[in-house]
Amino acid sequence: MKKTAQAMIVGAAMAAAVLTLPARADQTPLPLVPLPVETHRADGRFIMTDSAVIVLPPGAGADWRASAEIFAAKVKQRFGVGLALQAGGPDAGCGPDIALIGSPAACGLKDGLPEAGVPAAEGYQLAAGPDGVVVQARTAHGFHNALMTLLQLIDGKASPPAIPAVKVLDYPRFAWRGMLIDSARSFQPPDVIKKYVDLLSELKLDVLHWHLVDDQGWRIESKVFPRLHEVGGVLAPLSDKKKRALDRDGWGRDGRGYYTQDEIREIVAYAAERHVMVVPEIDVPGHSSAMLAAYPELSCSGDPVPIRGMPGIFRTALCPGKEDVYQFLDTLFTELATLFPAPYLHIGSDEVMASDWLSAPANQELIAKYGYTDNAGLQSYFVGRVNGILRGKGKTMIAWDEITAYAPEGAVIQAWRKQDYARVAAEAGRDAVISPVTHCYIDYPNLTFTLKNLYGFEPLPAGLKPDLAPRILGGEVNLWGERVTLDNMDQKTFPRLIAHAEVMWSPPGERDWNDFIARLKPVKKDMKKRGVGFGKTWRDLFMLL
Repeated sequence: MKKTAQAMIVGAAMAAAVLTLPARADQTPLPLVPLPVETHRADGRFIMTDSAVIVLPPGAGADWRASAEIFAAKVKQRFGVGLALQAGGPDAGCGPDIALIGSPAACGLKDGLPEAGVPAAEGYQLAAGPDGVVVQARTAHGFHNALMTLLQLIDGKASPPAIPAVKVLDYPRFAWRGMLIDSARSFQPPDVIKKYVDLLSELKLDVLHWHLVDDQGWRIESKVFPRLHEVGGVLAPLSDKKKRALDRDGWGRDGRGYYTQDEIREIVAYAAERHVMVVPEIDVPGHSSAMLAAYPELSCSGDPVPIRGMPGIFRTALCPGKEDVYQFLDTLFTELATLFPAPYLHIGSDEVMASDWLSAPANQELIAKYGYTDNAGLQSYFVGRVNGILRGKGKTMIAWDEITAYAPEGAVIQAWRKQDYARVAAEAGRDAVISPVTHCYIDYPNLTFTLKNLYGFEPLPAGLKPDLAPRILGGEVNLWGERVTLDNMDQKTFPRLIAHAEVMWSPPGERDWNDFIARLKPVKKDMKKRGVGFGKTWRDLFMLL
């Protein structure tokens, strides 16, 4: 998923080569978030009626068709316009990589697109005029991104709906554009996860980091270790407020607080159709109370461990000196690999404060052999063993920045305590994902961790050498579950998720706070009309937004 420096250079050259359409008097900002790389407007518009068709380019695969069908369904639902879909045969459409929306006459618009094509796999260019729209993309993901831009461009107040004449060249700054949802501490029903997948995809975010395991719950049905979900996958430890919110959603009356394997497969497939990669997080060796409640023998003492009902850091963990632990994880990760086909698996590995590791008999051989004098040494051994297990299954391990000093080969560091851990990781030859608590923790109050603070965030760490920039894969906002219920989830997420989408996608030199607010206003109005809640910002308090 890494975006190369070469692609960025090519993209910059192409941006300079875009042919502009004639200027138009109306310079009202288009309601586009995230901001495209280049947008050029002209007079005129494409009137959308049921006679319009979507024609895919020759040789387009099923993933292109799925993107077109999802777009057509959204257009029908929101604007009442039915777009017929035509398969891209050898003589269909406007030529290779060019999709058509409208009438065949719109194909002439392709002559105004730069001949060099689209610079990035997820990029696209499009041109809209009175006869329709042409879209050029190298991949189905790029085609999807173009369609999400078109969805925002449709003026639903016009009758019939219309798209303004415009030309867009667009591609992302970072390839990893994600959001963490914590379902371990605040369980969300499957339909809520799918709702968020859909919202992510519309904002051109492409990673759902799904935190499924923690001290407060184990949320995955396991066929090989069923006690994991039978013991750890219950709602009982959750607060009354969280349970009441679930009950109002019609969920939880049977106490089940885990996703069945069929539900997980459905969510993963739903996300894949929308070009969102689901990366599960299985927190080990710490934050594992729910896991140890089911299988206490995986700790050093073997003593019973309760599922935690309150947030906190608990001093129980998997035992690095027990060989049975690695056999257990090998079997478990084999099962999880069938549910989550993404090439990444997050192991957490943060805030490990085990009280008995140095004194445990099971660890004495490791301590004597390697000279470990603290928990960090034992954790480095554990992380190395788990990395080997995951690599054997074709998975890349991700972990929080606590492992930065001893990250094994191929591991990805997620920087949360300080952004500088990403620089350290990059200098050590490791890739990194950025989500510092100072900017990216959206479970924190909107009026403290503000929209403007997030919008002004620069993902590349200070002092990072330019040649190491490709090591920064991108970033995430984190919606941790301690303070989240189904009743406030939207309000904590929006509008900050929209600002994050622009930070991850748009050229940093083109981002402007006042312009963003102007574009956000109609987007917010449209999303609220569709049932998405928004939290209060300082601008709301002063009635400016």
